[in-house]
Amino acid sequence: MSVDAWQERNRKDASIFNFSARCVWGEQIDPGRFEELAYALLQEEPGVEWLRATGTVRDRDQGRDLIARWILPRDRQRLNEKEAEAPFAPRDVIVQVKTRQRTVGKADVRDVRDTLERHGVSGFFLIAFPNISNDLLNYLGTLRSQGYWTDWWTRQQLEDRLRRNPHIAQLFSDLVDLVTD
Repeated sequence: MSVDAWQERNRKDASIFNFSARCVWGEQIDPGRFEELAYALLQEEPGVEWLRATGTVRDRDQGRDLIARWILPRDRQRLNEKEAEAPFAPRDVIVQVKTRQRTVGKADVRDVRDTLERHGVSGFFLIAFPNISNDLLNYLGTLRSQGYWTDWWTRQQLEDRLRRNPHIAQLFSDLVDLVTD
């Protein structure tokens, strides 16, 4: 197969799976619509059993935008013999959704440990647009090392999921457009 034929085949394959699509975000991201987008993407995520909103964007939500029950891997280093037989388990997770002009920082996400304990959940998931600061990354890593499940999506992970779920991108075309070149 020639290089040109190989490149053409790759372009066709990429177009089928939207790998070549670019996400073009609007200049102003409405926090309410962005939270709806996050909800829609999480519903498509493998392992999510259920997902609930805790109110509207402007409600006092006590650090919870969404709550999810998610089938996730257990911490392999802490498994007892019985748990090792079922390495995945349901986990109740608080989801916070944050949008900023630059990065989401530690000051934007306060008291995660207290929030987890107050609501009796074992996980924290952050959806941060466009990115998270190094301080926040370190903080979430520290919580992880203390036994809490933490994870996050930033712009890159959101865009990967939008390419896999173009029907969701169409529903939220006021926030983001998938553009194929």
